[in-house]
Amino acid sequence: MTSISKHSASVELRRAQAPDAEAIQLLYRELVSDSTIRVLPEHVATLAESPSSFLIVGCSSGIVCATALLTICPDVMYQRQSFGLIENVIVAERHRGAGIGRRLMEHIEVVGRDHDCTKLMLLSASHRHSAHRFFEAVGFEGNKKTGFVKYGSKFRTTWPSPANIPRSRTRCGWTTAGAALSAILSVTLTRYPVSTLTPAPAVPALERSPKEYEYLIKQQYGPRTTT
Repeated sequence: MTSISKHSASVELRRAQAPDAEAIQLLYRELVSDSTIRVLPEHVATLAESPSSFLIVGCSSGIVCATALLTICPDVMYQRQSFGLIENVIVAERHRGAGIGRRLMEHIEVVGRDHDCTKLMLLSASHRHSAHRFFEAVGFEGNKKTGFVKYGSKFRTTWPSPANIPRSRTRCGWTTAGAALSAILSVTLTRYPVSTLTPAPAVPALERSPKEYEYLIKQQYGPRTTT
């Protein structure tokens, strides 16, 4: 494989456009060995117009050889100042050592400053020691905070998705607790004005249908009274 000069290379830095999708996808697969990675041209085109997400590419001799994603995140701690989150920083292996990565990070820093960010943050896999040295060389501090990540494959072990709720709890067609409770409260308040009610015994929120709730309320309070 032909390698480029290790001296500072000329690089063009710009926002990614739809035709860059395939090149970005190849870079991502170099960063993470995952054949399911797919970069959609239409989504790249959407980000190209985003006021808060900046998908940046670095081009050398017209070839996309580096990329990074910067997202500007609103915050309230320091009035209206935001912070920046950097993801998926990658320079093609044969273009490394030519200063392209440093130029890419400098460009991101300029964008962050232009958006009045209080800080820029990123995560890096714990085993990528050479990447850690690079980030420290461009001013990032790896000993100030500890990062934590939870991937989507782990979400449902803590919060079951609505589709996994037993059918007996969704017999009336609702798939979320919020919708069921809303319907129950609607039935209760429509048929039994607040002024006529006294505290009712606790009933599990998703164990009964609205009709069952109405029946229980009738047993507790009698038929609806008019005012």
